Amino acid sequence: MKDCLKFVCRAAAGAAILPVLLWGYYLCGFPATPLFWYFLSVSVGLVIHGATIGAIIWATALFTHHVGALLRLAVGVLLNSAVLTLGLLAAGDSWESRAAYLDPESQILPFLILLSGCYLLSGAFAGLACPAGSIYQPEPKQLSWKQVREYALAEAEQDFWQMQLEAAEAERGSTCKANAAG
Repeated sequence: MKDCLKFVCRAAAGAAILPVLLWGYYLCGFPATPLFWYFLSVSVGLVIHGATIGAIIWATALFTHHVGALLRLAVGVLLNSAVLTLGLLAAGDSWESRAAYLDPESQILPFLILLSGCYLLSGAFAGLACPAGSIYQPEPKQLSWKQVREYALAEAEQDFWQMQLEAAEAERGSTCKANAAG
């Protein structure tokens, strides 16, 4: 559970990079347009998407040996692009409104490009902010009876040779004492 919280919090913090940058832009005294306020309100909601990205990467880390940067980046970008696509499909309910997206006089297309960039960037930040390690730990192998017997035989053989060595040293020590006395 601690690992899940670590993944979720780090991904949410990664997704919060964009709103922090926007707030910094505003607090530095730069002019704020209505588009800026919209992006600021949308980008704060991206923190929730970042937490979702962290949960998905955590679930992936449970079953894989290593969660690399490319996988984390792909999960972040793909999840946020899927959310953006579903949102756009829900927003454009008629062919006339979809045709308005491509109108050169309309401001909708640059807005959508900027919005998609915002989503993809926050997804990339959220994915890359997750830990790169893995939670996966394979089950330790159980020893077979053959391995237990081999271990016991090796231990008995080591004890035998240790006793032989001690006996040889004791005999050498008694011979040295006899030579010194004689």
